[in-house]
Amino acid sequence: MGDVDTSGRLWLSVSGGRWAQVDVVPGSSTFGRVIQSGTSTGASVLDWVYMPAQGNYLWSIVNNAQSTALVSWGLDTHVWRTVRTLGSVAGSNSFGGLFTVSNNSFYGIENTGAGLWRFNVATGTSSKVANGIQSSLNDGARCVNAFSL
Repeated sequence: MGDVDTSGRLWLSVSGGRWAQVDVVPGSSTFGRVIQSGTSTGASVLDWVYMPAQGNYLWSIVNNAQSTALVSWGLDTHVWRTVRTLGSVAGSNSFGGLFTVSNNSFYGIENTGAGLWRFNVATGTSSKVANGIQSSLNDGARCVNAFSL
C-alpha cells in the first residue's frame, strides 16, 4: 500500500507493519531513494490515505467481525492510534482500496462485499454510498492536490 504527501514523499507499507518513506520529488538530491524505514505495530490494514487538511497522518480502516475502527498513523511518530470505533461496518469485510477526494473524507472499497463506503475523519462517521462489483484485489489512488469534489 502507499500514498504520497504534499512534500513529495511516497509512504509505503506492508499491511501497516513494515514501512518506508521514498523521495519522489524530481530533481531532488535524494530522488528515488528510501529516506526512512521501520516497523510499526498496532494495526493491520490493507491501504491508507493522506489528506492534507487532516494533519501529518495517514488514515485507514481496521475492520473485523466485531467492530470497525478509524485509525491514523503519524508521519512523524510512526505510531498507529485508534481515532474512533465505528461499530460494525460491512461485517467482516476488509477495505483494500482507499482513496480521498476531499479534505475531510475518504472512501473504501470492500474486498468481498462489493460496497463503496465513505469515512468522514472530521465527524468520525461512515456511510455506504454505493454497491459495486466484488473484488478481492483492488487499490485506490488519487492526485494529492486534487480536491474538487
